[in-house]
Amino acid sequence: MRFMIIVKASADSEAGIFPEDDTLMAEMTGYHEALQKAGVLLDGSGLKPSSQGWRIHCGTDGKRTVVDGPFAETKELIAGYTVIQVRSIEEAMEWARRFPAPMGAGVEATIELRPLYEIDDFAQTESISRLREIDHVSKWPASLQGHTVHKQIFVNLAVSDLPRSKVFFEALGLSFNPQFTNEQGACLVIGENICAMLLTREFFKTFIDKEIADPRRTTEVLTCLSCDSRAEVDAVVANAVKAGGTAHRQPQDHGFMYAHGFEDLDGHIWELAYMDMSAMPPQ
Repeated sequence: MRFMIIVKASADSEAGIFPEDDTLMAEMTGYHEALQKAGVLLDGSGLKPSSQGWRIHCGTDGKRTVVDGPFAETKELIAGYTVIQVRSIEEAMEWARRFPAPMGAGVEATIELRPLYEIDDFAQTESISRLREIDHVSKWPASLQGHTVHKQIFVNLAVSDLPRSKVFFEALGLSFNPQFTNEQGACLVIGENICAMLLTREFFKTFIDKEIADPRRTTEVLTCLSCDSRAEVDAVVANAVKAGGTAHRQPQDHGFMYAHGFEDLDGHIWELAYMDMSAMPPQ
């Protein structure tokens, strides 16, 4: 979940007046360093006064008019922003509460917290599909943009009873992609770019030259999925057990990270983890 922490403008910010000492800048730097260490910082900057900006007015007749700053309604203007990506509204609120007094200690100021729209908030149309592709590319590291990048993960798992496995995962609230599902395998949709191909053992053998591991006796792989809260971790495990799976070991509570997991009908281990990056111990 992405949020923007917005600092509303003041008479001083519109006049380009900064505090005389370095206290405020030091506090802002320390705060954004904490965001970066927590892995939640996406962007942030201060805005110059509106006297150095422009507005484009779009008329009902389709004409556009350029209006020079400054703009009178100071309280409606923005002096700066910080964009964060967190797992919950509660985490975003906690970071917003920790934001330094933007105009300096003892000076009245307003900080606003707003969620950003995500691609999945919109109806899936051809235009949104194109926008989704732009969104994916913009999130790649600059060194990778323009190069071939794997954008989806397909985990292939051998199952003994495909129909029972489908019922099991559907009981966890997951669904299957019918385009890639038949009597030999089923495409389990876990996330926007994550799928698990549940393949019958006979069909799985056609892709390998080795023996298929028995996940009840040997561990082939640990698949870990992220959750948005501790409660979600516990709920998914409880649903898995109710649907015929078994809990995997005991819950692990590390303060900033809470984890538990389950074994599905074939013994594949699915770990679940919630991480509160704001609670990460200092390094």
